[in-house]
Amino acid sequence: MGAHGWGEVWANFPPSGAESKARLLETLIVPTALGRTYASPTAAWIDLTNRMRRNAIQSAEPGPFAACLAGIDVALWDLVARRAGVGDEIGLAHRGAEPVPQRVPVR
Repeated sequence: MGAHGWGEVWANFPPSGAESKARLLETLIVPTALGRTYASPTAAWIDLTNRMRRNAIQSAEPGPFAACLAGIDVALWDLVARRAGVGDEIGLAHRGAEPVPQRVPVR
């Protein structure tokens, strides 16, 4: 198997959301992305967003397109991290950024 990355698409609503987003990915978004070469996940995001813009407008439902593209975006960033040999906590974090506390006291 070739290189891979993991991404998820939010699809718990409406009840048919998972099926419709899977169909959107299978029939339109993934075929559009396959065979293309991108310099970075950001370049892929920009290109695919531009290519899907008309469909999102014509369907009057930009949300499902945004959710599907976000899942692909996360998968591509995961792929970059895996190829660099770093874990998610390092690969997806800004290098040199201050860590976010896990707990915040409330008074």
